[in-house]
Amino acid sequence: IASYSMVNWAGFPAFFGIAIFAYSAHAECLTIAQDLPKATRNAYPSILLNSFLGITALYVLFGGACYYLFGAATPDIIFDAMAKGDWLTNLVKASVSAVLLSQLPITMLPAFDLMEPPLLAKVDSEAQRGAVRVAFRLATVAAMAYVALALPFFFDLMSLVGSFSTGLLGFVLPTLIYLRLKGTELSAAKKALNYGICALGAFGGLYCSWEVLVGMMAR
Repeated sequence: IASYSMVNWAGFPAFFGIAIFAYSAHAECLTIAQDLPKATRNAYPSILLNSFLGITALYVLFGGACYYLFGAATPDIIFDAMAKGDWLTNLVKASVSAVLLSQLPITMLPAFDLMEPPLLAKVDSEAQRGAVRVAFRLATVAAMAYVALALPFFFDLMSLVGSFSTGLLGFVLPTLIYLRLKGTELSAAKKALNYGICALGAFGGLYCSWEVLVGMMAR
């Protein structure tokens, strides 16, 4: 372990984007909270906090184990370090694919809530509405799968999305909206904290997006 480099600052832009991308569940959180019964809605913040703490623990343990095993040779996609064609590798890939497929409807729910009403407005029968909804969602999933398979440097693309769009939605806009709505009720310390989070998201998002783009063009 002493021979390993604990921090690689050159990889910080990619880490920043991927880390934000990994926690990009804020859109689903609001949608889920709105659909909860009022009796259980008050418990939702504690459930959300415990979920994020558990996810963070899993991320740290998994990342640490991978770096301990492979060191500086740890690939961007951990599957590349596993034996190709092995049954265990195929099982792990199939399990991860099943998890991603099962969580996709929840992840895309806010987007579907915005995109589907214009499509369904001109459809009269409920059966046709269901068919249009299913066709639209299947086409969306197919398009996303095509992008994931066709584009090179997909790791860099995830980092770019995390740094710019998810960073903007997760750090900048929520704090600005919160300050706009509750700014007069906040203490100076809480205002400073919110402005600091906003500045972190803006600076980190722009800087890391630029570094990722430079890296992609260099390759």
